[in-house]
Amino acid sequence: MPSIKFNRNYRLSIDLNDGQDEIVIQPPMTIEFNISRAANAQINLMNLSIYNLKDSTRQRIFQDRYRIKDYKRVTLEAGYGDELNVIYQGSIYQARSVLSGSEVRTDIISRDGGFDYPTAQINQTFEAGTTLKDVLGGIIDTFQFLKRGDIGGEDYTFQRSVTVEGNSSEQLRKYSRGDAYTDLEKVSILSPNQITNDPVFLFNSDTGLLETPEREDSVLTITTLFEPRVNMGQIVEIESRVSPIYNGQYKVQGVTHSGTISEGVGGTLISKFNLFIGTQVFGRFKKVGSE
Repeated sequence: MPSIKFNRNYRLSIDLNDGQDEIVIQPPMTIEFNISRAANAQINLMNLSIYNLKDSTRQRIFQDRYRIKDYKRVTLEAGYGDELNVIYQGSIYQARSVLSGSEVRTDIISRDGGFDYPTAQINQTFEAGTTLKDVLGGIIDTFQFLKRGDIGGEDYTFQRSVTVEGNSSEQLRKYSRGDAYTDLEKVSILSPNQITNDPVFLFNSDTGLLETPEREDSVLTITTLFEPRVNMGQIVEIESRVSPIYNGQYKVQGVTHSGTISEGVGGTLISKFNLFIGTQVFGRFKKVGSE
């Protein structure tokens, strides 16, 4: 096993938006989590459990799922040693504590985009000559907490003025033709052949590839040792000795992280990546984002 996969570490930051200092949780506290991020889902999810927090911290974190006007940001950084990467950011949907044997477990359910998507509205007219990218950016700007990510999509200019009115998330879906997605509280729009500016990441047996890649329709799924450095829209290269038929470069369209980080409890910690096979057919990629 490569040395980079030793010394699991994390930093959990919770900003309760209450004028007080944010809560920061780190080892030796034990956490368990399951994170799902996908390009075909506007709202990403995290289920996270923390063990044996002090009572005052548990009380501050508590969130009733019906208090929809409360915005509490949760950010999870994780990795190995001192190298941590953000693997999730979103708002707390529900948080409560329960007795689990002799321990107190605090369970947090978080949604990335779950605060803004149901509530944001737009009523704006864009003049003739406005580009589609500017219209999409204008829609994103109506969100209170979500920010602009990598905006690609079609290269189109409106010849007449266009009025965009209604729920912002619905209008975003309409004008992006379904290519918009939320990840780490940023809205990105990438066509199938567009990618982020992140470097190509190589997966093989030395870098954590665990199982034989599995194909279902146009999606190739790989399971790896926990790898926090790979993100949505990034290109990864597969180098499998068992199934060389799948070797090549693919665009990441789904990220899942699950497992345990603890100094006192053992447990698995893996990542799964859904890769778009169609990008192999296109044979070329167009980078979107700052150089």
